[in-house]
Amino acid sequence: MVHKKIKFYFIAFLIIIIDQITKAFLTKTTNTGVAFGLFKGNTTLIILISLIITGIILYYLVKSNSFILSIGLSFLLGGAVSNLLDRVFLGHVRDFIQIFIIPTFNIADMFNVIGALLIIIYLVKKD
Repeated sequence: MVHKKIKFYFIAFLIIIIDQITKAFLTKTTNTGVAFGLFKGNTTLIILISLIITGIILYYLVKSNSFILSIGLSFLLGGAVSNLLDRVFLGHVRDFIQIFIIPTFNIADMFNVIGALLIIIYLVKKD
């Protein structure tokens, strides 16, 4: 079953690579918290929660028989792992995209949001 999911793991891997490269060149600000700066300074707790969430994403990705759910999960996996790498190795997440009044974010954050929306679409259409 896992070998049938290779394309979804590859998508997650590409998201990680693209996010890390863009962060290396375009970083404007850093965030020790999560979305909107919540839980600032709680890096160890955020890392532990991120690891648990990554495990849950992998579990459901392996079990998924739905293309839209698998894409959503692969987007979440790539975004979560890329931001997790920042937290583990740098102690913060690097952000660089600023649009109007939205807090600064990065490519990983963008794919996390898109992935979550795809999962919501899957869940709504499922019923």
